[in-house]
Amino acid sequence: MSRRNEKNGCRRAAHFAAIHKAFGASNASKLLLQLLVSDRPEAALTISFYEAPARLQDPVYGCVSHIFALQQQILTLEAQ
Repeated sequence: MSRRNEKNGCRRAAHFAAIHKAFGASNASKLLLQLLVSDRPEAALTISFYEAPARLQDPVYGCVSHIFALQQQILTLEAQ
């Protein structure tokens, strides 16, 4: 295995660990199985890069808290 593949493997392992910790591997798999096969790769990336880390930071709201914060910034900027 080349060093490049080893680095990618470590990144994948870290993302899988975040998914496993946030949702559980079985639940993440069940979520993906409910989607069309063509939509699964994008959903897997979204879960691994956005949803799982956000859920670890904020277990109740997850990425919704980020969306809410951005909406508040927009409202503040529009009011100026």
